[in-house]
Amino acid sequence: MKNSLPEVTSDFKDALMQVVAQAHQIRASIQEAIDKKGITMEHATKMFAREITEEKIKDQAMTSEDQEKTVEDHAEKAEAWARFVAQAMDKASAAYIRVLTEVGIPREQAERQCKHLFAMLIRLFLVSS
Repeated sequence: MKNSLPEVTSDFKDALMQVVAQAHQIRASIQEAIDKKGITMEHATKMFAREITEEKIKDQAMTSEDQEKTVEDHAEKAEAWARFVAQAMDKASAAYIRVLTEVGIPREQAERQCKHLFAMLIRLFLVSS
């Protein structure tokens, strides 16, 4: 059963607010770590962009078959999208953890932050589709 538009909108808003709050907390911990190492946020951002490129997330795309599913194949289309999002987020989280540990955040903390943030991002992407 599909949710009503107000429910979907509310879910999306809640998910977005959670992501923003978590991102602020993570940014503060990254800023603290990079300040200790004399690294700028701009440099840390470039490090993440490099890692993302190496993970080839930009090159990953849904297959044309998945993209051409008809409206009748809504469930299949949703499943394909969920798989795509999960694969992309797995690669992004690996890059994220590598960068955070490189700038001085303990691996356990990076993994914990990543797990929580990326779970919320996945929810946001799926709710928005």
